[in-house]
Amino acid sequence: MKYGEIEINQDKIEFHNSLLGIEKIIYNGKEVSKKISCLGTTHKFKIGHDNFKVISRCQLFCWNKIKLTIVRNNEKIYEGNIPISTTHKMIWFAIGLFIGMLLLRINF
Repeated sequence: MKYGEIEINQDKIEFHNSLLGIEKIIYNGKEVSKKISCLGTTHKFKIGHDNFKVISRCQLFCWNKIKLTIVRNNEKIYEGNIPISTTHKMIWFAIGLFIGMLLLRINF
């Protein structure tokens, strides 16, 4: 699921995150990084002579958002917050509720 799209000059960087925590970075239509993450990770990739870092941090207890920072050649070019999908929040809530009920049932 695409969470955010950032345009810098003529370039487009997309941030995707799945329900299972698989993060993808798409640069101008090409997947350049893919990692599994629960609370955030750092994606590193090179385009031409430029070194990029895309840093994602999940902020669950503050505002339910993902903080995204993009760095090109050690210079921060973007920093912003992306809201967490309501669908993802509802599914994880249901999973947590199910596990909680299962644990209660096992203990009694």
